[in-house]
Amino acid sequence: MSLVPRTLLKNYSQDNLKPLELSEKSSFASTDFSSPQSASLNVSVTSNPLKIVGRVGKIPNLFGFANVDVDTLRTMDKFRALPHESQMDLRHEDSHRLCRQGTNAWVTLHKGVLTSGNILGALGFKEAHVVSKIGLHGECASHEDLIRAVMVMREHASSSSSSSQCTGEEEGEDDARERNDAIVRAYNEGLVRKKEELNLDASYDDNIDHDDDDDEEEVNLSASDDEEEEDGDDDEEKFFPPIKSNEGLFHFDFSSATPLDILRASMDTHHSIKKSPSKRKTNNAKKGSKKQKQKKTKQQQKAKQLKKKKQQRALREARELVDDQPFGGTLGLTRLGFCRLKAREGEQSVRLAWGNTAEAGALAQLLNDFPNVEEIHEVGLCRVSKDVLLKYEEICGCKLPPLGASPDAIALIHSNDDDNVVERVVVEVKNRSPFYRTQNGYYRVGDPPLPKSIPAYHVPQVQLEMVSANASSCLLCMRNVTRGTSVFRVKRDEEYLKQMFRVIGRLYENYCLKSDTKTPPENWLANDPIHAALVRKTRDIAQNAELVTVLEPGIDENGEAFDPFLDEYATLAQ
Repeated sequence: MSLVPRTLLKNYSQDNLKPLELSEKSSFASTDFSSPQSASLNVSVTSNPLKIVGRVGKIPNLFGFANVDVDTLRTMDKFRALPHESQMDLRHEDSHRLCRQGTNAWVTLHKGVLTSGNILGALGFKEAHVVSKIGLHGECASHEDLIRAVMVMREHASSSSSSSQCTGEEEGEDDARERNDAIVRAYNEGLVRKKEELNLDASYDDNIDHDDDDDEEEVNLSASDDEEEEDGDDDEEKFFPPIKSNEGLFHFDFSSATPLDILRASMDTHHSIKKSPSKRKTNNAKKGSKKQKQKKTKQQQKAKQLKKKKQQRALREARELVDDQPFGGTLGLTRLGFCRLKAREGEQSVRLAWGNTAEAGALAQLLNDFPNVEEIHEVGLCRVSKDVLLKYEEICGCKLPPLGASPDAIALIHSNDDDNVVERVVVEVKNRSPFYRTQNGYYRVGDPPLPKSIPAYHVPQVQLEMVSANASSCLLCMRNVTRGTSVFRVKRDEEYLKQMFRVIGRLYENYCLKSDTKTPPENWLANDPIHAALVRKTRDIAQNAELVTVLEPGIDENGEAFDPFLDEYATLAQ
């Protein structure tokens, strides 16, 4: 087993992290992806639509794409999962990265932290005069996003006086880090053992299925084969006719007989003299007919058993798809109930739900199909360390609030030039929903094209994720389940981070640290040249993002990506 995970866990501490200098070269830049689509300018973003395009239904399958869920993803090779948050020591900021996303503990850790979810509002990018410039629709304009970001930062400002730590707490942090790392390693080792046990059980079940197949072949035996088998059984009891010698005496030829045959012939005179071969053959024919009937009855019973097993197997597969167990603690709903609820709420709710449920499938595809992936790590809330914050405060000349981000994963990319060079890269997945609601209330599977570039409004998020996770690059996966996945690489831009933090610092100092409770006005920084330069820089980074490769849509052996609707399974479950 590679030592990369252990090295990652040791070096993931943000105590010694520092912002990357512009002069530093990224090992990722020299990485050869060994793919025919590796040349950015020559990558085709076109793909043939799948058979599911155009299908219509009432209940969209939000758990499609081979039903790859988070639990399945955690058991995959080269994926390093996080244990339950109850097992972890989350008292220190560095440990927040080890808390699973979506949990109540993870939500609690966001208190007073400006994260990627509020970064657009904090930068004023949701104001009416900016939204169209960064690729958002005019209807997305909202001054409330700016107010919400201010309220988050005020939460920390009110309690900043008690944020100091002593040396004893730092030592306790080191001990907690070691314990957490050991728990993570033990958890993943347990997943490996569990997977091996499941594979053994599966192989046992396969052997049983093979036996069933043999029984099915036996059912299809012809009658001629049965007769030949019965004739073979008759040969086991041989008849030895009497032979008359020249002296008029009768004797028997036992040259091909077994000792048991000789004993039978010597003790039973009827066997040798009075019983004719034709009579014996008639009795064997009756006996064979009886056996044939018994065997036919047995074959019919086996056929019924096989049919019943197939029906049970189909029902079990349907139940696995629908999932009788509650999903994600969402009001105790089953997967089927969850899909029904989102379908009733409307297209926007379906899109948001699809983005969350399809995330694991996108990571699984990246893990299997993207070249040179050493490992992919599950990650929680990555906090920008205090040392890094202080350095940016010195550079920007302003105070900064606590910053953090929760990327979808962290990938370790292996370089072809040097086997020892492994770069930590942030992974961000954007899933586009394939479901569009029609006027009659049904949903139709659409086929939107793959993007040729990334939207500008994703740039602040990925830049904050890179500085939070101490990464030099980001793999931004724009995924369309019917077309495939466009994988872009966005580089960390230190100059952009400085401009972004200056704007955040102005907002934090003017509306959070001061005693008055005034709020920023609408169209904040509308005529500010620094803010205008930040908007232009955002668009430039988006346009210069490198298209690394296009991953084909995942399909099964039948050529389908997934069953797009659960209407039939809903009927079966009832």
